[in-house]
Amino acid sequence: MDILKYLVFGKEEKEEKKPSKKKEKEDKIIYSKRFNVAGISNYYDVIKDIIDKGCERGIYSRYKGYTNKDFKNTTESIGEIAEQETNTINLVKYEYKGKDAIRVLLEGEHGEFHEIGSIPKKELDGLLPYIGNKKLKVKGFFVGGVYKKYDKEKNAFIETEYDLGIELSIVVRG
Repeated sequence: MDILKYLVFGKEEKEEKKPSKKKEKEDKIIYSKRFNVAGISNYYDVIKDIIDKGCERGIYSRYKGYTNKDFKNTTESIGEIAEQETNTINLVKYEYKGKDAIRVLLEGEHGEFHEIGSIPKKELDGLLPYIGNKKLKVKGFFVGGVYKKYDKEKNAFIETEYDLGIELSIVVRG
């Protein structure tokens, strides 16, 4: 700190205050939930096709890019596609058996959207008022599927398959 800057012939010079910028008020989170898509087992073929084509195009990487050598150097079980963020997810309100429901659509290879399930019943009432809101943000993540690990004792690769799913993270700011 340059003390001479503040002293002028024995008098203190006051530092100029810069005008404060008003901070833009950040929108508060009015809805925030994480849950799995319901009814996804009816759409496994569609989802697996989107995953396969996404892997071919480099959008997704199988087993986090691990090679067989990488598996031999870890004791970790790695999911084929688990924990990777999905393509774009859209939510669409519709009527099912006379009641409001929400379809979950996943973007395919050419930008088209495919139905992959619906919002679980217990989440409907909380989410319905926000469908169509521009401040609704949806992210999807693959869960389950095939997991692979190397068993050093058996000197073999072990694959275990779990139900494939998609977990949604939904946030609405207001």
